[in-house]
Parts: sequence; C-alpha cells; structure tokens
Amino acid sequence: MSVQASAPGGMMQAQPRRLLSMMQQYVLGSVVLFGLLIAAVVGVVGAGATSSEVPIRIEPLMNARLGADGDSLNVADGTAQARLQVQLPAAQTDREGHSQRWVLWMPRSPVEDVWLQYGDWQSRRESFFAPSSQDALLASGFFFALPDSLSGDVEIRLHARSAGQSVLAPHIIREDQRWVVIARAVALSVFAYATL
Repeated sequence: MSVQASAPGGMMQAQPRRLLSMMQQYVLGSVVLFGLLIAAVVGVVGAGATSSEVPIRIEPLMNARLGADGDSLNVADGTAQARLQVQLPAAQTDREGHSQRWVLWMPRSPVEDVWLQYGDWQSRRESFFAPSSQDALLASGFFFALPDSLSGDVEIRLHARSAGQSVLAPHIIREDQRWVVIARAVALSVFAYATL
C-alpha cells in the first residue's frame, strides 16, 4: 500500500532508473571486455600470420591497375591479368615431417572467377559468388596451394573476371598459417557484428 501511495519521483520511478543504469553498465562492460578479447586474439594471430609472409611485387597487365598502397590490384569490369613476382623460399617441413607448401591467399572480393597460372600449371578457379566446398563454412578469402616444386624467382600470372570494380590483395603465406588467417578474419567479423 505504501508503494502505491508514493509520490511521483518516489520509489517506483527510482528502481527502473537504477535497473536501466545497471543494464547499461553491464552492456558497456561486456562490449569493452569483448573488444579487448578480440584485440588480443587479432594481435596474436596477426603477428603469427605476418611472420611467414613472402613479399610480392604486383605488375598489372590487362584491365587492372595497382592500388594506392602498392600491395593490391584494382580490377575493372571484365577480364583482368597481373604478374606476381616473388622470391619464394623452398617449401619447409613441420615437426612431423610434413611438407608445408606455400599458399596464395586473397581476402574475398566480388569477382566472378579468380585463378592462378604458372607455366603449364593452373590452379582451380574460385568465385566470390560460389565458395568452394572446403572454404564454404569460413569463406574469408581465396586460397590457392602453390606447387611444391616452386621456389626461387617465381612469376605467377593472376587472372580475374569481374562484373564490376573489385580489389584483389594477394599474400603468400605458409600452408600451416592458413587457419591463423581464417581465425583472424572470423575474429574481426565477430567483432564487427558484435558492435552493431
């Protein structure tokens, strides 16, 4: 009865404000902690991913131009080609004696097709609109395993077909770093969606 008799601004109004304040503090604290966790994961993962990356010199050939950063390729509408020049170390072996090939990875970009060519060798074709079955679950980018025999001064031809403007940013990493790159991309995606 005494609660009903409370004047406006009394106990009934104070509790909802206090509850709202507690909820805001909880949400803000959770976002900050989640952000710190993601930053830690991305920092550790990013350090591991870049430690084995091989520098690439990109030379646009047809229907493409070098990005402002010099590390990416701006692909125009249609079919494009670029020459990727790299000094590739020989494939390494892991602790169990398995050969760790080099892979070329590019963050996903809206292209109809993208593939690599080196002499008679040609990679499988990848598409933004139809991820391969092995990458469908965590399709963070295009992965191309390079032939084991590739080492030394290597020139790889990059082919792309796009229905509009796209940006391709190739990176060559060790095969065992593939999951590190995927983990970083997933962490960044989760963080982006969590902050919406």
